[in-house]
Amino acid sequence: RSENRTKEIGIRQTLGISKDQLLVQLITENITAGILALVISVLLVETSQPLIVELFNESLELTSNEKIKLWMAIFPGVLLLMILTTIYPARIVAKLSLSTAIKGAVVKLSRGMGLWQSLVAFQIFVTVLLLSFSTLIDRQLLFISAKPKGYQSENLLNIYLLSDEAQKNYERLKTKLL
Repeated sequence: RSENRTKEIGIRQTLGISKDQLLVQLITENITAGILALVISVLLVETSQPLIVELFNESLELTSNEKIKLWMAIFPGVLLLMILTTIYPARIVAKLSLSTAIKGAVVKLSRGMGLWQSLVAFQIFVTVLLLSFSTLIDRQLLFISAKPKGYQSENLLNIYLLSDEAQKNYERLKTKLL
């Protein structure tokens, strides 16, 4: 695929496309692919939610406002990630010489590979960390829900002390009740 793409870039260069136009095209293509992947993931999440609820016997319902806020927070993050991961490779490909591009040579990125590998390693680290914390939180919530509260909730007395008079007499009320 890389050879075909390099030949395409060579042909575009011979037709007179500038390096800036080529850079914009490559970035636009990758951002479009990222947005398409985001839309597909939203559709998959929404369609698989009833199955997950049934499988785990947990309610995962969000209100429409919560869903909108969630996706509005995720969309800029995906967009920023797509831009950041696209700029460096697109700049390298846009700088290809015409003869190299027409030959369809595979571009070897010797410079910047350490950064790229570091970013991939960081991404894997964050993914493992998030999965670990999710599992830990799930186990903690299961543990907490299985433990007795230490009191009988039906015998709980809740008194609202909203007025200043009630708050002033709180200690006296407390001693009389105990």
